[in-house]
Amino acid sequence: LVLRTPIYRGYYVIATASFPLDLLVSMSSSKKVRLTTFPPSKTAQDSRRQRSRVKAQEKRERYASVMKELADLLPFDESLKSSFDKSTILRLAVSYLKAKDHLGSSNRTKPTRPPAGLLTECDVESLVMPAIEGFLCVTTIDGVITYVSQNVNNYLGLYQHDMIGMSVLHYVHKDDLAEVREALLMAAIADPDSKYSFFARVKCTANKMPSGVSKSPGYKVVHCSGRVALSRSGSRAPSLVSVMCPATPTTIVEVRMKPGVFTTYNTMNLKFMKVHMNETVRTLFGYAPNDMIGRSMFEFHHVGDLPMCQKCHTELIAKGEGVSGYYRFLRQDGRWVWMQSRAAIVFDSKTAKASCIVITNYVVSETEARRQLALDGVDPDNSFPNFPE
Repeated sequence: LVLRTPIYRGYYVIATASFPLDLLVSMSSSKKVRLTTFPPSKTAQDSRRQRSRVKAQEKRERYASVMKELADLLPFDESLKSSFDKSTILRLAVSYLKAKDHLGSSNRTKPTRPPAGLLTECDVESLVMPAIEGFLCVTTIDGVITYVSQNVNNYLGLYQHDMIGMSVLHYVHKDDLAEVREALLMAAIADPDSKYSFFARVKCTANKMPSGVSKSPGYKVVHCSGRVALSRSGSRAPSLVSVMCPATPTTIVEVRMKPGVFTTYNTMNLKFMKVHMNETVRTLFGYAPNDMIGRSMFEFHHVGDLPMCQKCHTELIAKGEGVSGYYRFLRQDGRWVWMQSRAAIVFDSKTAKASCIVITNYVVSETEARRQLALDGVDPDNSFPNFPE
């Protein structure tokens, strides 16, 4: 503290002294004594600021270096990694570790060539994914996506690196959230290898249908089917390994006619309005198109398949698109033909009201249908509904 006191005719005595706090307060209130404190020198302030800036710069450089090393470990293309921000790198790294834990930890630092006869990752992407006509998705029982195949962009227009680490509920239509949450809850208490199957509307930015053609614009109905799987290490909760396939082709209104395929236009209660059959299908069923117009599609269904067909019709009305299981369709001679149908509701672009249902029907062999039903645990010969007495 510097003490400056007037003595005579403007002359001052300057001295340095130490005083108790209460004495300084009383001295500062006196008119004869004025206390002056000098701020630190500008050179000292600049030095501290410079040291602070250097430390902050070093911290940012260390953080960027760690993020760069972490990004290099991610299994993505180098051109793609350069566009990742820090939050994306952290999200993908956490999901990658979860997926690795589910598949089994390994101490190998370099990938090894798979044994002969096993498919490589490239084979899975180029051969398996196109064969199933859908994409693969692995989620935790909390709904967090730990893996999704690259071809998800072909079906939904979304990118793999944008979906991994996000909640699957973020992409599901609000009216289907309860159904997806129920599936996740059942998976949490289900036995390993338990099967599940349901339909849900998922966000889609690819191949948007024209206005008035889709009931839920910006969404696509997908069929989710798969199994509950435990991690190999056993250290984590089970995951849901799902194959997600679009319920209907993108252009179901303009399906190319092939042998064994025919298209019908039906009312909302499934009465035939128009029937387009080629000669092969007409010969197989024995009907002329005019023989079916005005009749309900349920009239041609086997009684054992009615519960499944009615459930598919209910889901179709609710979601706008749907795909049926395998069912039997009555021929004119009284025999049965196995089929599977994909349907979509068409809306009037002027009134925004449902105008009709376009159904594409695929004839399948009895062997294929029974094999698939056996995998689903359904016995078609003992699947008759319980009608009230």
